[in-house]
Amino acid sequence: MENRPVQRLTLITNPNTRQTTEPQHLTGVQQSLFLSGKDRAIVFVCFPDVTEGEFVSAVEQVKPAAVVDLRKAPRFDIGKMSRHLAFEIFRRQGSLYIDLNSGSGSSDDQLLLSIRNTVYAHRQKGRPIMFLVSATQSSSPPLLDFIVECFKGTDEAWEILQVPQRQKQTLRA
Repeated sequence: MENRPVQRLTLITNPNTRQTTEPQHLTGVQQSLFLSGKDRAIVFVCFPDVTEGEFVSAVEQVKPAAVVDLRKAPRFDIGKMSRHLAFEIFRRQGSLYIDLNSGSGSSDDQLLLSIRNTVYAHRQKGRPIMFLVSATQSSSPPLLDFIVECFKGTDEAWEILQVPQRQKQTLRA
């Protein structure tokens, strides 16, 4: 399995502390994604940039409460992966798969409302939330910033991970 860096940022959501986003470069997802042991994480997985091994390792290590698919065409055909196998991996980890964007024909405003409602419904479960995004979406700071904003106002810090790390990509928190 190829070792590519995973970008880690920390979002401090407590208003009494200052907000920080400090990238740390980790060596691939074979290493633990969560070196700090926190269950509060926002994980962005970019398709088709992610490899099969990176995707499977990320889901198995993260064990997200929800896997929120924001892609217009949610495909899992990377490596030997299939939609059936992806759903089996989600089931084994106890992760709820939520497709918010494919075939819906919804407006951008409706999508943002759906994202906000989904985050609010799942952020209190004490487990990470994973977002599956396209290359175009992962290069869209307004969308990623909106998602990160949905996590503010909680009492805990949330870690932000990108798998794989995007070149020249910065998330503002």
